[in-house]
Amino acid sequence: LNFACSYDLRNCSSTASDLFKTWKDSNGTASLPTNVMKIIFTAGAKTESGWQFLLKMYSFVDSEPEKLKILESLASTSDVKKLIWLMQTSLQGVVIRSQDLPTVIKSISQNLPGHLLAWDFVKENWNQLVKKFHSGSYIIQSIVTSTTYQFSTLEHLLEVKSFFESKSEETAQLRYVREAIETIQLNIQWMEKNLALLEKLL
Repeated sequence: LNFACSYDLRNCSSTASDLFKTWKDSNGTASLPTNVMKIIFTAGAKTESGWQFLLKMYSFVDSEPEKLKILESLASTSDVKKLIWLMQTSLQGVVIRSQDLPTVIKSISQNLPGHLLAWDFVKENWNQLVKKFHSGSYIIQSIVTSTTYQFSTLEHLLEVKSFFESKSEETAQLRYVREAIETIQLNIQWMEKNLALLEKLL
């Protein structure tokens, strides 16, 4: 199932949805194979009832790996309101644990339309984020890295630099901030070098 869904092969989605329905109908007691659990949860999260059930199960399951798979699946939705709600709720530590905020933001950053939403969330809530977790913490480092690593335009490079410089010189000089900026610069260089070739291939 994992291989089939990776390549969008026939019947993958319906099989995953059927397995999710069986799990949901059992109120989360049916056993699911660990290696395809996330695929099954992600298929279930595509419906409103499935998404809400996963949110409920997040609070009930004891298994940490299962909790994280549920979070990643909740964050796979294309519903912008849900994505914003997940980030806000995680920051507040209500319903979603604050310690899971990096997982939520990273997962949202990996999907459209969440990529830019996550960066906007970081900018708008920066003061609250560093007050809660401290600017030098691994959590903040993870959040900054996951929300900026895909940027590949001069516009985004200038935006990221300007944002952190506006906070303080100390913030702008933090190692993970400098690394984020270097990553964007490398992405820009790669795009400039390979974009013409990619356009020819496409």
